[in-house]
Order: sequence, then structure tokens, then C-alpha cells
Amino acid sequence: MLSLIAMIVIGFLAPAQSIQLDPDKWDKKKKDYNHFDDYQKETEKEKSAEPIDLPTIPQSNSLAYILLSIIVIGIVIAIVVLGKNQINPKPKDAIDIDSIDENLDEVKSEELIDHLTQLVSQEQFKSALRILFLQVLHLLMEKEFIIWKRDKTNRTYVQELSSFHFSSDFQQAVLIFENAWYSNHHYSQSQFEKDQIQFEQLIQSINNSPIDEQ
Repeated sequence: MLSLIAMIVIGFLAPAQSIQLDPDKWDKKKKDYNHFDDYQKETEKEKSAEPIDLPTIPQSNSLAYILLSIIVIGIVIAIVVLGKNQINPKPKDAIDIDSIDENLDEVKSEELIDHLTQLVSQEQFKSALRILFLQVLHLLMEKEFIIWKRDKTNRTYVQELSSFHFSSDFQQAVLIFENAWYSNHHYSQSQFEKDQIQFEQLIQSINNSPIDEQ
């Protein structure tokens, strides 16, 4: 029994034998490992080079999306337009200046005065200036200094009035009106009041002119 224990102890204490590797087997193992590593890299390259198939939307669904987008845009536009009308509603007794301009021979001078007063009270100074200009044309028509026609231009009236003493004042009134009316710039109350003085002076000059002056 003691001899058995002694043999076990000697076995544990004995120096471990060094492990000897066969060089040929070691080289083969290294080649096999390198081959596996190259194979793994090639596989990863092939996977990365493969195109990605994105999901395609059926044509019927695309048409539905387009129609839905058009409907949404239409609703948004309608909301914006209605919102603007609610913020800046047109007055119930709004003056149709285009209609007055096209039918000036059927309008009374008193009506033009009433329209002017209304537009000034509503602070629509650009429209008020247009009424002032129509007042001048209406007066010239009443005095038979011009032959009013719907399709005549202001330049034509300037030529017709070239022999009158107020012709330069009328030409200046045309420039004031056209620069204000056809411009996108804000036309202020102070500017209107300044121009109104010139128009009233022109109206006075026309009223004081004899009918036979030419």
C-alpha cells in the first residue's frame, strides 16, 4: 500500500515531459486555418456586393397616394383662402370701381362723391385716389372737354387736353394716379391727402375754364 502511494507522489513530482509537435502537421494546420480565413473574407465581400432589394410600392397604391396628396393639398389651400377671407372680409357695401370705370357716362357726380367719402372712411386710399381720378374724367366729360369712351387711354385724354391751360396739371394727375394704382407699394393716408389737394385744385381749374377754351 505504501509503495502505491509513493509511486503516485513520485508521478506528481516528476517533471512534465515536453510536448513535441510535428512540423509538417503544424504547417498543414496553419495552411488549413489561412484557407478558412480567406474563404470567410471572400464570403463577406460577396454578401456586401449583393444589391439590396428595396420593397416596391404597387402601382395601384402609388396612384392612391398621389390622389390622397392632391386632396390634402386642396384642403389646405381651401383653409388658407377661407382664413384670409375671415381675417379681411370684404365689406357688404363694397364699391365696384371697375364697373364705375366702365360705365362712367351712366354715373352721377354725387355718387362719386359718396364713394370717395366711403373709401376714405374705410382707409382704402388707393381706391379713393382712383375715384378722385374718375371724378376728374367725369367732370371733363360733363364740360365736353373730352369725348369719353370706355376703350380710351389716359394718354389719349392728355393729347385731347393739350390746348387747355390746365393740361399740365391733368398730365401730372395721370402720373400720380398711375404710379399709385399700378404699383405694389403701400399707398399711405398722408400721401393720399397730399395728392388729394392737387386733384381738388385740378377740379377747380376745370370748373373755372370756359367751355369754348381750346
